[in-house]
Amino acid sequence: MSYNILYDRQFIKLSNNTYIPIFLRGCNNVTETVNGRERRARDWSSYSYFAGHKLYATKEEIEENLNKFFNEHIERNKDEHSESDLNKNIGWFIGEYVRFAKVNSMQDYKNIYKNGYKNALTVEELHGIGVSMELILYISQEESSISEKFTTEQELLEKYESMKNKYSRAPEIYFRHADYTSTLLKTYRKSLKGDRVKRERVRVESCYVLTESGNYFLNKYTRRGFKYSSNHYGAKKFVDEKTAMRYLEDLKKRKAYKCDVWNVSKITGEFYI
Repeated sequence: MSYNILYDRQFIKLSNNTYIPIFLRGCNNVTETVNGRERRARDWSSYSYFAGHKLYATKEEIEENLNKFFNEHIERNKDEHSESDLNKNIGWFIGEYVRFAKVNSMQDYKNIYKNGYKNALTVEELHGIGVSMELILYISQEESSISEKFTTEQELLEKYESMKNKYSRAPEIYFRHADYTSTLLKTYRKSLKGDRVKRERVRVESCYVLTESGNYFLNKYTRRGFKYSSNHYGAKKFVDEKTAMRYLEDLKKRKAYKCDVWNVSKITGEFYI
């Protein structure tokens, strides 16, 4: 089955309080050769579907289109699948796999966009860290194309309208040199975090864990499910019951895989958390 893979995301923020969703994405059955190694092809490009097929949209417009899409998705498939299955396996049903975030529900998918707004950069900021941007429009069946580079928001908007009016079709935004761009963005994001303060571990004589009837203990959740331990030494530990309960409620809220099997339990002994 053919499906799209989303590898990363970097939204563009415009001065009119709108956003352009940009994703590093590609099809699972298309490959390319990079440094002598074959891999799945990918590129950084604009994705206007949830922006209403426009260049940019507000948060509210994108949110409305996401809700409409998911509601239609449920209505279309409700006779063959439960709403719970449609929610948990959203990626499989819409033919999209997200590599850079954990997506176990429709809400997780929406959070991809919410975090995109939060970490959006202006055209000028992207140009400042070295990202090369251009508008590309394919104008024939032979895949010949025209392109226009831009370094400011004004250039982007002017050239977009010019190309759209001239060819009666809207161009797409691309970040050139996909791997180099990914490296630039990762380096920039890392610089924002600064030096992390190492947390001191605390010695306690009791703590709380998530357990399944005392037989298994939760270690951590992963993209594909969870890891567990047969004893409490390998369990994820919480310093107090309130923190453990809050973590469990969060799992249930986002409908994490088999989250209903876990219960909060107190254990005693000498632990470092």
